[in-house]
Amino acid sequence: MLLQNIVRIVALARLGESLRTCIELGFEFGPALYYPYKDTDFSIWDQKQNSVQPACRVEPSSTTEVVRIIEILTNNWCRFAIKGGGHSPQIDASNSVGGVTIDMIRINHVRVNKEQLTTHVGPGATLGKVYTHVEQHNLTFVGGRVADVGIAGFSLGGGISNLSPQYGMAVDNIFEYEVSTLNFT
Repeated sequence: MLLQNIVRIVALARLGESLRTCIELGFEFGPALYYPYKDTDFSIWDQKQNSVQPACRVEPSSTTEVVRIIEILTNNWCRFAIKGGGHSPQIDASNSVGGVTIDMIRINHVRVNKEQLTTHVGPGATLGKVYTHVEQHNLTFVGGRVADVGIAGFSLGGGISNLSPQYGMAVDNIFEYEVSTLNFT
């Protein structure tokens, strides 16, 4: 009984930290911040992750905003998860349990450079969106088979593709990552 009460107290304390953080995020990111009771646009593929709720969800539009969000989260010691496409089967991977979910859906650009045979892809893009853009240039890439899988998780997880026997895994074909740090290095 005592242990259960301690667990409840810790959970409530975490929720309080998360809600305070959500309020602070709301001051800076207003229309890009969503609370679960009003969040009708949020979708995630995995049922386990769909069954949990963050304290709030924020949709950054740029790397600068991502850095600021991470700064606020770390200053408040707030739990968070980052969602690219939302296909991870692990709870708390791309949908935070009681913390803040950073949804990269607004950073979903795909820019094809046909001359260099490269593509610059935002972390919120899905494989389907990337395929659509590269196919317009008669190109392809080492991608997966499910269109709504996010490029971020797919590539960070290695990225097994039908083209892997010939070209390696997706991660083997990445020339550069843009990493957000608090000091912009």
